[in-house]
Amino acid sequence: MGLPYKDLFEFGPFQICPSERLLTKGSEGIPLTPKAFETLLLLVENAGHALDKDEMLRRLWPDSFVEEATLAKNVSTLRKALGEGENGARYIETIPKFGYRFVAEVRRVAGPERAATPAIPQENGFPVTPLAGRGAAKGPGSWMKWRAAVGAALLAGLVWSVYFLWTQPRSTASQPAKRIVLVVLPFQNLSGDPEQEYVADGLTEEMIARLSRVNPEGLAVIARTSAMKFKETKRSIAEISHELGTSYLLESSFRREGDRVRITAQLIQSSDQTHVWTENYEREVGQILPLQRELAETIARQVRVALAPRAGSLAAAQDTADAETYLLYLKGRYYWNNRQPDALRQAVQYYRQALDRDPNYVPAWAGLATAYAVFDEYGVMPAREAYPRAKAAAARALELDPSQVEARATLALIRSMYDWDPSGAEQDFRQAIAINPNFAVARHWYGMSLMAWGRTEEARRQFEQALLNDPLSTSLPVAIGASYYHARQFDQAIEQYVRAVHARPDSAGLRFHLGRAYVQKNMLRDAIREFEAGTRLTAGQDGYASLAYGYAAAGRRDDALRILSQKRGPEDSFSPYYVAAVYAALGNSDEAIQQLERAFDLRTGRLIYLNVEPMFDPLRTQPRFRELCQRIGVPAVAQASN
Repeated sequence: MGLPYKDLFEFGPFQICPSERLLTKGSEGIPLTPKAFETLLLLVENAGHALDKDEMLRRLWPDSFVEEATLAKNVSTLRKALGEGENGARYIETIPKFGYRFVAEVRRVAGPERAATPAIPQENGFPVTPLAGRGAAKGPGSWMKWRAAVGAALLAGLVWSVYFLWTQPRSTASQPAKRIVLVVLPFQNLSGDPEQEYVADGLTEEMIARLSRVNPEGLAVIARTSAMKFKETKRSIAEISHELGTSYLLESSFRREGDRVRITAQLIQSSDQTHVWTENYEREVGQILPLQRELAETIARQVRVALAPRAGSLAAAQDTADAETYLLYLKGRYYWNNRQPDALRQAVQYYRQALDRDPNYVPAWAGLATAYAVFDEYGVMPAREAYPRAKAAAARALELDPSQVEARATLALIRSMYDWDPSGAEQDFRQAIAINPNFAVARHWYGMSLMAWGRTEEARRQFEQALLNDPLSTSLPVAIGASYYHARQFDQAIEQYVRAVHARPDSAGLRFHLGRAYVQKNMLRDAIREFEAGTRLTAGQDGYASLAYGYAAAGRRDDALRILSQKRGPEDSFSPYYVAAVYAALGNSDEAIQQLERAFDLRTGRLIYLNVEPMFDPLRTQPRFRELCQRIGVPAVAQASN
């Protein structure tokens, strides 16, 4: 004989069964989060009596400090579920400045005994709310229908649990068992002014940066690139949590009126969508930085992560007392994230304006270094001009704060791409990762350098580790494809690139990556199709050089040379690195090596891939080529076949 069903409550058209955690209306199950259900049960069990808010908070969250707004949110959810609207009082009455009272008539019904039944399954804290018939002691027929509905609900719950486990992202399975995962959702701009969007985006990025430094060993913070995928999203909290594998979500809004700023933040537990903590702040614009520090420390306490010793000030040395300096810095970040040549120039301007106001503002120095470090790649400024400026800015940031992770990672990138100093670069990359393991960019850049040094397996591990913090990144899967490509595992590279192209069909760079991999498989028609698609997506000369490479590989010599001979201005010229690949495919080794030596004189960053790039395999027996590799300092990598 199993335990009896106890304490079946009826009110209006609803029935609530505490032992099975079911709320039903007729034959329809009413879905509730666990805390909302517990709130309803507490009210129903004390129907007709006023319940003090503080007492309710103590009983519903005995082991946590929860703000009063969380209880109000649960009551609002219940009112909607019961069909009375947020402010209705047909079932739940608000007692001003005191608490709540359940005012509907409640009937307690004793249910018959039952055989032991498995608990309704929950996976990762997500409740399974079954569909059940309305049960009551109104005769055997009614009871049997109710039990049948519960049985069906249990089966449905089991199926959902299996489905949920099967569809969990792989990255979440790799998370350390005791590590809490948090995502900072993009701040909503409620100012009604699109010009303030840079502030909302900047606040998001800064909050991610601060929280990622709280305790990297205990708290994993989802990177900006993945978090920003949910800007203005209509996805539910459960869907976002599932996709990112999070434990908590921080949902915030921002409103600016003159010199006043109002920020609302709420911390949501992923497992049951409970609002663990909610708070409103209204401050002067100049108080945003102290407020962010306060928010980060509060959230750390709410998710029960111990503040690391170095996090007590949460990098106070990086703050500025000048509000305008901070806003200029946020504008710089906004344009930097655009990643287009003109936007990168704008970013540098705003960083410099911030530094004019506060020459010791560390984040602006770090941002300036990172912007200059990609100028060569985006064709904004030649490498010999851009990298020294980037290095000087990074050095200044680290002089002011040796723990500045962005500056440390940027310095490592410069040592790899420009100084051609593998040992120094690796030392700085490792130091950056030690400072903040949550900083996915450092792992990404480190992986790219490892790949250039021929250590492709290690590179892939860094990319996969970075994906734990940046699971929706579009560039990391491409980097994994590149690791296969440079290891001459072309089938795997093509598979990765094809998936990436399906996700981002408008990416010219991806088309060129895929085209080069097709060339190595001698799939020349497919290669030219991708190169032509890429050139339709961008007017960049390096794209046309890639198309020329495809024509050269396919034996269309005249077409390849015609592209290279097209008139171009001094500000819009082909990279000698890609021109060298064209001549290598045409079998003109002397001209190919001459172009590579020109790239050496220009200090082109991509030369670090010289000894692993398959496009240059026809040159590997040439003494001048081998000597050039030695001058760059890249380790010898034996040519491999697929």
